[in-house]
Amino acid sequence: MLIGIMNSSIVKHLDSKIVFQREVLKYSNKHPYKHLKDACPVFDGSLWHLFGTADTRASGDKGKKGCVEVMHATSFSLKGPWQVHSGVKLYGLIGLHPCAPGVVYSSIDNTFYMFIHTSFILNGGTIECLKSTDKGNSFYYVNTVIRSLPLSNEERIYDPHPAEIFGQKYIIYTSSIKDNDFSFKIVKSINNSWDSKWEKMNQILQESDIFFQNQKNSIGREWGIEGAQLIELPNKKILLNAVCFLTEGKETPPGKKQRFFLGIADKVSGPYKILGPVLSPTINGWESGENGHATIVIEKEEINFFYHARNFNIVHPVWRYGIAKCNTSQIIEYC
Repeated sequence: MLIGIMNSSIVKHLDSKIVFQREVLKYSNKHPYKHLKDACPVFDGSLWHLFGTADTRASGDKGKKGCVEVMHATSFSLKGPWQVHSGVKLYGLIGLHPCAPGVVYSSIDNTFYMFIHTSFILNGGTIECLKSTDKGNSFYYVNTVIRSLPLSNEERIYDPHPAEIFGQKYIIYTSSIKDNDFSFKIVKSINNSWDSKWEKMNQILQESDIFFQNQKNSIGREWGIEGAQLIELPNKKILLNAVCFLTEGKETPPGKKQRFFLGIADKVSGPYKILGPVLSPTINGWESGENGHATIVIEKEEINFFYHARNFNIVHPVWRYGIAKCNTSQIIEYC
C-alpha cells in the first residue's frame, strides 16, 4: 500500500479499499487492430460508441507498414459485445499523427464532437475540434482549439478530453517542455458550446505534485503525467482521472510503471486531493504489465473505467481494452 502526505491531504492506494470487477472487452466481429489504446466511450441516447487509437501492427512489426487510425465500435451495452466498424474518416485535418480522441455527444444538435491532438512529439502540434453528424463514422474539421508554443511549457500539448462541469464546457489536456515538466491545463468554452473558441485557464496540477510519479532526472524515468479527464460526481465533487508512471524500484521495472490515478476537488481549478494509483496489474494474463489512459463513465450507481493494458510476461505484448467497474459510493467515500 502506498501511503503519503501531500498538500495536507492523505494519499492512498485504493486497490485495498475498492472492490473492482474487471474484464477484457468483448467484440462481436473480428477486427484488424493489434493495439487498442486511449478508449473513449460515448452514449448518443440509444447506442454506446467507443472511440480510440488503433494500430494494425504488432509490437514486433515496427519495420512493416501499418495503419494508425481512430477506431470506432458500437454496442447497446457498456459490457458489449462491441461491433468494430471501419476506421473513422477525418476530413480537413492538417496535422500529422492524430491520436487519443476525446469525444462527446450533443443531443441539442445530434452531433458528435471530437477533440484530438496532432504532432504532439513534433514542433507545431495542435489540439483540433471536429464534428460528426453521421453517427460517428466520419468527422469534419471545425477549428483549432490551441497550438503548441515552442520553447515554453506548452511545447507539447496532447490528450485532450472534453467535460461539462456544473453546466460549463471545458477541455483538459497535457502540456510539457519536451520530455519534462508535465502538467494538466484547462481551456474553457467562451460561449459554452463545443464548437466555440476557447480561453485558457490556470494550470491545475503538475507532476511534482504527485509523489508516486517518477520525477524528471530520476532513475528509471519513462514519462510524465498524461491522459487526464474531469467528471462531475453525483455529490457535486469533481473527479480527476489521469495517468502516472510509478517511481523506480524492483517492484516497478520498465513495462510495469504506467497506472491511472484519481483526484478530488470542489472546483475545476482545484486544489485536488490526490488518491493514489487505482488498479494494480494482475499476476498473469493480458493486464499483468501496466494500464493507463482510462475514461470514466458513470451509469446508474456504477463507475466504469475503460482503460488499456498489456501483458508483462511476453516479448511483444499488445495493448488491449478492458473495463473495470465499482459502486459509485466507493469513490465518493474518499471525497
